[in-house]
Amino acid sequence: MVKFLKPNKAVIVLQGRFAGRKAVIVRSFDDGTRERPYGHCLVAGIAKYPKKVIRKDSAKKTAKKSRVKAFIRLVNYNHIMPTRYTLDVDLKDVVTVDALQSRDKKVTAAKETKARLEERFKTGKNRWFFTKLSYRGGEKRRMQSLRVISACSSPHFLSTKGCMKEENPLPHRHKGPKFLKCLAPPLMAAVITLSSPVFSTPAALAQLADAQRGAALFHKTCIGCHDGGGNILQPGDTLFVKDLQRNGVDTEEGIYGITYYGKGRMPGFGEKCTPRGQCTFGARLQDEEIKLLAEFVKSQADSGWPNVKSYGD
Repeated sequence: MVKFLKPNKAVIVLQGRFAGRKAVIVRSFDDGTRERPYGHCLVAGIAKYPKKVIRKDSAKKTAKKSRVKAFIRLVNYNHIMPTRYTLDVDLKDVVTVDALQSRDKKVTAAKETKARLEERFKTGKNRWFFTKLSYRGGEKRRMQSLRVISACSSPHFLSTKGCMKEENPLPHRHKGPKFLKCLAPPLMAAVITLSSPVFSTPAALAQLADAQRGAALFHKTCIGCHDGGGNILQPGDTLFVKDLQRNGVDTEEGIYGITYYGKGRMPGFGEKCTPRGQCTFGARLQDEEIKLLAEFVKSQADSGWPNVKSYGD
């Protein structure tokens, strides 16, 4: 798997005091540590952006406008959104994990980071990094939009609240026919069976309803990583029978367990999932919902995920 959350990668913080601020990764911990058993990174960012400098400004005014305020902190991978930009500033010798152990060391590291960022700003390079992120709409709506993007495109997908239900979602176009086409393969056999009066029993109708709920839960919770049964992050950990058997989760119980508690980069969605860093920070699923989701994934895997196309097409 290609790792793109590497040092010098510019990111946007999505949670906490510095939400919406730009930062740069100084060091990444893909496998976590003893204190933080989940993927996270050490970042240095801009808490206060420099102001726009124009040609007629005096030297004193230019120096005042070029000031920045920096911050350093450890951030969960699910609380940042990576960008396509990089920042060529060496901060490894200044921003370290040890610098966060005491207030004096942290203040010293922040001041040195501030000086290096100001020096970089004065060179005129990386202008995007030193400009405040531009939005449309209110602050709450802006951050909700970023969290939706992060949940559907970040490498961990721990936050699913935005993908499942948004209070003020941005306008977007729905393409209903293709979505219904995607749901058709897993339900086709049940629909054909139920079309006969002989099989139109309450039990068969309940089975069809469970299959529909399982498909809807998969679309809301899992489609970001496992579209069509694949895995856009780890190609060897797909939802096809061969990979499920190799990973020891080729049964409904195994799929239920890994969905409930998570494993590696996959978050857990159970209501009692622990530890917290391994679980989603979004909405949790009830035990019955996880059971329906496991049954749907198992049935799709047994049939080879036939004709399942992207939900987002």
